[in-house]
Amino acid sequence: MLDGDLKGLKRMTDERRGHQRAEASPLARYAQLTPEHQLIVTAEINRILAERDQ
Repeated sequence: MLDGDLKGLKRMTDERRGHQRAEASPLARYAQLTPEHQLIVTAEINRILAERDQ
């Protein structure tokens, strides 16, 4: 009985971790933005990268 409980607990935590990773994915969140907001985000990322490379 204890083995079953631990296996179930491991499965639940693994599933939850996978779910949290999917929610936190920057690319998934970017894809949900409107095209106008995507342009703003892209421009800001490019500005930050250009600043870093100087």
